Formats: sequence, structure tokens, C-alpha cells
Amino acid sequence: MLLDAFKLLKGDYRLVISGRGEWEEKVRAAVAQDDRIAYVGFLSDNEYRALLRRATVLINPRPSNVPENKYNFPSKLLEYLASGRPVISTATAHVAEEYGDKVFLLREETPQALARLIEQVCSLSEEERKIIGQRGREYVINFKNWDIQGQRVYQFLIKIVEKSQRSSYLND
Repeated sequence: MLLDAFKLLKGDYRLVISGRGEWEEKVRAAVAQDDRIAYVGFLSDNEYRALLRRATVLINPRPSNVPENKYNFPSKLLEYLASGRPVISTATAHVAEEYGDKVFLLREETPQALARLIEQVCSLSEEERKIIGQRGREYVINFKNWDIQGQRVYQFLIKIVEKSQRSSYLND
């Protein structure tokens, strides 16, 4: 969807894709057809974070019609928000409820709608994009840090153990 959306954009846009995965061959083919697209492969953590900080907008196009996306942890979304840059994201799972005021939600998952949203975000002033990006960054730092997430996992595990113990007690 992202590659198809990018084809619809006219003008001075640049798409940089990093990482490895099942879409690598399609990305390489798109690079060969459009010199505005760059594929940088797998980056070190420092290179990756620097790339995120330089972006005008970051795009998290996880289709909601893919069943496994319903239960995936949004680690990429958290990385993007932590960068302080504006983020476009599909409304997969709980993204709309929890992050809807911190990201630009792509509710219509089509290349045309994504291209329009990219144009909209890129047309904002740098100051507007900075304010929106900072809102997401502050949220991640204050509410999604390792201490808080670790405590949530701990409480989840405690509930499982307690439920298991109650079940075991009732069956004895």
C-alpha cells in the first residue's frame, strides 16, 4: 500500500525504507523504477534513530485486515512516536483508541487515502509537525517507558498465576 501510495505523489517527496523482510524484493523493484525511493537495508540502532529524527513524517502502514496485526505489540509505532516526528498509522487493534490523538490515523486503507494523508501532513508547517511529534514523544516517554511496561507485564503474570492457583484449588 505504501509503495502504491508513493507512486501517486507528485513533486518533491522522498521515501526511505529500512529493514529486511518479505517485502524486500518489491521494495528493490520500486527503487529501480523511482529514484525518489531509497532502500537502506538493515541499520544499526544509532543509524536507525538518526534516520527517524530526519524524517518529515513516519508511516506505520499495518493493514487492519491482516489477522495477526490484531494482537501485535506496536513496537515500531512506539519507536516512531519516541522520535518526536509526526506519524501516520493505520488504526490497527487499539491504535485509534490509545494513540489516535498522537498520530494521523489512516482510516481508509487505500493507496489513494494514504497519498492524500501524506500530502496533508507534509503541507503542515515545520512548527506544526514539531508540536504534533513532541506530543507523541512525551506520551511514550511518560506512559510507555520500560518501568511502566514492565510493571504491566508483571501485573498480567500475577493475574495468570492467581487464576491458575484458584483453578487448581477448586479442582482439588
